[in-house]
Amino acid sequence: MSRGKKWLFLGILALFSLSSNYLILRQSQHWEWRAQERLTLTPAQREALRALPPVRVEIYARNHPPLRRALQNLLRPLKGYLPNLEEVFINPDLNPLAAAAHNITAEGQIYVQVGERGQKIEIPSLPALLRVLLDSAAPAAGFVVHLQGHGERAYLSDSADGWRALYQRLRDGDVASAPFELSSGPLPDNSDLLVIADPETIPQDHGSALQTYLARGGNLLYTTDTRHPYLPPWLASLTGLKLVEGSIVDPGAKTYGLNDPQMLIIDTLGDARVSDGISQAPLLPTAVAITEDPDHPPTSDWTRTALLWTNNHSWAEHTPDAAALLPDADEAKGPLPLGWLLERDYQGKAQRIIILGDSDIFQDSYLNIGGNSPLVQN
Repeated sequence: MSRGKKWLFLGILALFSLSSNYLILRQSQHWEWRAQERLTLTPAQREALRALPPVRVEIYARNHPPLRRALQNLLRPLKGYLPNLEEVFINPDLNPLAAAAHNITAEGQIYVQVGERGQKIEIPSLPALLRVLLDSAAPAAGFVVHLQGHGERAYLSDSADGWRALYQRLRDGDVASAPFELSSGPLPDNSDLLVIADPETIPQDHGSALQTYLARGGNLLYTTDTRHPYLPPWLASLTGLKLVEGSIVDPGAKTYGLNDPQMLIIDTLGDARVSDGISQAPLLPTAVAITEDPDHPPTSDWTRTALLWTNNHSWAEHTPDAAALLPDADEAKGPLPLGWLLERDYQGKAQRIIILGDSDIFQDSYLNIGGNSPLVQN
């Protein structure tokens, strides 16, 4: 390349870089490279958000750049759906009357004004903000929060163990959802269901926040699996349940054309609401059993019902990779429960906890096999 062409090329490159940076700063455009989406919305919900009257979000924060950036990032996933969104930062020290009018008691709280209606969000989060907006558009059919931050199954990732298939189905049923990390604050009170999908472990302070959520009437779907079997001590104490050591195997799987004895054909369902409309047996790819702990009965105001059972020929194999033909003396033998439903009345409404010893059934690979689809639907 000649010297003249080289300098011309460098000049064009510099001009392009300067103009691009100028446009980004001028128009406040943002691009994010993300492994998964931040939320799922049905087409109807997207249109409902776009049809909202002007939305004003007042962010009460002092001159604290990291906090301001965090709150701006909170709003970013919604900006594409809210053409009339106005984002306003208010310093409560410089405008105490506005803070007092909306009962702002701590830095970082926000006030959402939708038309003539307004609501304070004490602990800002994407699920809490989205629910306020959807309720302003029309009462939502449901809102699900998927916990992240403890090694759980991914929310909307394309990875093999992600739960994208489940949340796409919920979206088709007019149920919105969003991920949430407890490191950002307490769980939003306006969620209908909390999903904890196969965590590795949950630290004590986060466990306390989850206990508070349940104490206030929240519903829970909790799953674990053979990958890292785990039942938090606080949840074991509340439910009176414990994990059975080992992975469930069933030598009879071969009669169904299945080479892996950990592929479980489930032909015994315990609760009528769960088994309703299921004409084919569900298939669980790998599972751990969860049984009653005789030394620790459940909290007295909860009723407990087994949902899924293994058959009489199954057992909890301690070394599932081995070609074991019969259970050892110290291995628990079937039938063994794989899932439980706990219910109680909370302020006139039914509160429910579901605990399953399988997490793969919600994946795309298994959701539509056998009776899995109606089981998950129920």
